[in-house]
Amino acid sequence: MAVGAPLATHLLVTARTAGGLSLFAVDLVFDAVRLPADALLGDEGRAWPSLERACDEGAAAVCAEAVGAMRKVLADTVEHCKQRHQFGQPIGSFQVLQHRMVDMHIELEQAVAARFIGQNAVQLHGGMGMTEELAIGHYFKRLAAVQYEFGSTDYHVARYAELTRA
Repeated sequence: MAVGAPLATHLLVTARTAGGLSLFAVDLVFDAVRLPADALLGDEGRAWPSLERACDEGAAAVCAEAVGAMRKVLADTVEHCKQRHQFGQPIGSFQVLQHRMVDMHIELEQAVAARFIGQNAVQLHGGMGMTEELAIGHYFKRLAAVQYEFGSTDYHVARYAELTRA
């Protein structure tokens, strides 16, 4: 599966060369593919370190995307709670909802809880939060996918621990 392929101009492809497994940047159309020398990323036969770095950079980019999505979801939810009225007053004036939005803000600042923020935003929007009509539902679906796109939290914690042992 190639995430974001409709927007991509190239794909990262591993292929066996005389030097071993190598990593290449390839145009999207695979039809009698012959690659120029400058399509090789890194050293020939050393695809794994290059691929590992590409995955690390991809994970960092997806984390930045998630933080941006969380900021948008939180801002839209705060605005929604100011505008939506129940019992003759904005629902944002209800202390219990204020507490939830504060919790969302704290999690955002810690930048570790995309799913928490997405779930709370959808709940505070009610049934409208999951419709195609509102951006909240789209952001929530993307945040849910981002959480596991480059591995689970446990995978990244274990990998970080392994990399920092030396």
